[in-house]
Amino acid sequence: MRITNFKISKLFLSFILFYLSITVAIAGKLEINPAKPQQAAKIKLHYFADDRVGSRSSVYFNIYCFSAGTTLPVAHEIKALTNNSEKEYLADFTLPDDCVYGLIKIYIKNEKKSDDDNNAGTFWDFRVYTAEKPILGASLRAGLANLGNLQDNIKKSADLNKSFDLLSEESVQYPQNLEAQIGLVSLELDMQKITKDIFDSKITDLVKSEYSKESENDVRAICRALRTLNKTDKADRIERKFIQNNPKSSLSEEKILTRLSEAESLIDFTDVAHEFIVSFPNSSHREKIFSAIVSAFIQISKYKELLEFLDQHENVPAIAYNQIALDIVDNEASMPGSTRQQRIIEALKICSQYLTNVINEPISEKELKHKPHQYTALEWLDDQYLLHGTFAETIGSIYYSADSLKEAEKYFAKALELEGLEVSSFLLEKYISTEMDLGNYQKALLLANSALIASKSSVLIEKNHYDIYIKLFPAIANDTAKYDKYLDSLADLAFKERVSKLRYLKQNLNAIPYNLISTDGKHLSSEELKGKIVIMEFWATWCGPCQAKFPAFEAISKKLEGSKDIVYVIVDIWERAGSKLNDIIEFKNNNKLTFPIYLDELGLIQQKLSLTGLPVTVYFDKEGRIQFKEYGYSSDTALQRDIEDRLKAIE
Repeated sequence: MRITNFKISKLFLSFILFYLSITVAIAGKLEINPAKPQQAAKIKLHYFADDRVGSRSSVYFNIYCFSAGTTLPVAHEIKALTNNSEKEYLADFTLPDDCVYGLIKIYIKNEKKSDDDNNAGTFWDFRVYTAEKPILGASLRAGLANLGNLQDNIKKSADLNKSFDLLSEESVQYPQNLEAQIGLVSLELDMQKITKDIFDSKITDLVKSEYSKESENDVRAICRALRTLNKTDKADRIERKFIQNNPKSSLSEEKILTRLSEAESLIDFTDVAHEFIVSFPNSSHREKIFSAIVSAFIQISKYKELLEFLDQHENVPAIAYNQIALDIVDNEASMPGSTRQQRIIEALKICSQYLTNVINEPISEKELKHKPHQYTALEWLDDQYLLHGTFAETIGSIYYSADSLKEAEKYFAKALELEGLEVSSFLLEKYISTEMDLGNYQKALLLANSALIASKSSVLIEKNHYDIYIKLFPAIANDTAKYDKYLDSLADLAFKERVSKLRYLKQNLNAIPYNLISTDGKHLSSEELKGKIVIMEFWATWCGPCQAKFPAFEAISKKLEGSKDIVYVIVDIWERAGSKLNDIIEFKNNNKLTFPIYLDELGLIQQKLSLTGLPVTVYFDKEGRIQFKEYGYSSDTALQRDIEDRLKAIE
């Protein structure tokens, strides 16, 4: 028997060389007319859909409008009119009076799942204009959006160079905009365009400027500048005065969160938490606050007091009861002297109201009561589906552990319905095992097949898949070749499914020039790598997750060493050491690293690529265009699969 395991092996290149071509995806396009709208103007939106939009899809324009004085936008959701034969979608939208900048993405609602087209992470956007130039705050908001640090549903890909240009434009056209001036100087330092001494000098001059004490963004900017000059006390006084006059502001919300993290007793903690929940019922942090409350009470086994606290608040999020149920079942201290079965009964009793709601009631308008204004209604409901799905998964697991298989099956099915492709491998393991225990082998095989095709596999799922297959087809139990062929067909479908999705995520960013030098003096430039696909790994000696990638670096470097079409380059950046080259050579020798390590002596490549963290893998196509940036690291297996998939998507 062969169980697929994706180790670094010949399979690495076979995926690239063997698989049939996948149809090239044509990304959706959006036209905004006029491209430079004036204040409160009506804009016309015209979307040319890609293959993610089917004949039964509903298409919405999600428009996020920023005002000059706020950091987060107000989200608007407009259903598009359609001509399905042409796959074109239209809508009109009148800009709010205070809108200076907007981001747009397309929300696609299909029968069983939703998707969105955010222009491969760059979104579509517009600035609001006067007759001759962007309105005050328009270029500032656009520049800040391009820093790539907005919340997840509107997190635009970072483009530091574009951000610099936009902040520069705002600063020239509106020199009185203190937030833009301070933001520009800070970005200049981050991009190494100025030294720390020049930065300090510029900031010192800027904090002497006049600013509006009632403008939250001005207050934020001036306080951030004061803190860089170690004038923390003055910054604190300015913030306290603003919060006193503006208790419902975002800054006030942040300060209550800070007080929450600094609370020294459970009483203080619950008082501040209650204040936050009442004061900011539509905060995007609401669910996290309830989660923190549950954790605090659980740590000291105050379950009765916890339930009394929750009873004081309406629409307690499912995540709170999810945590309670898990802890009661697994923690003997929750009910001293009790058996596990007794704790299971108690957990289910506490969650009884939610059990009925999750199974029998669709998620409805009441879920929108606490929707943050930066989310559209459909976005928020999607998040609630995932939370309810997680809760159903937990309850199913509790029933499974109590051998109540029919009840477990019911909740696992509901979790799968609610979470869709976001479902965990853990749920699929339990769901498949439940169906096997119930003797439903056909259903178990369908679930196991779905797990493999959705790339949600695990060792247990693979083992169960084989056992189910042999149970259903005993005549070929000894013919492992047939099973291997069947498994390969599922792996092929999984691969094609992943690559198909990736083709819509290609960024097609302009090529950048770069010149690198290795620790042994070898030069490498963007010019000489033209015509090759380049995979570039960025790391630093001080980065722990980067070091965890070293075994993968070694294996992939050796595997691709002789490739004529693919170049694998490992680049060290952002070192803190003074003698950079010598320190890296010493680090390489001490860690017995054999893969080549490159550096950009001028330290410009990370700026040109708008990198915002480590580790990160960047993929360049044969024309040098940037197609993917992948931050973080989970495992060698995941990294190798990511490389296989993205190489195919770039072809």
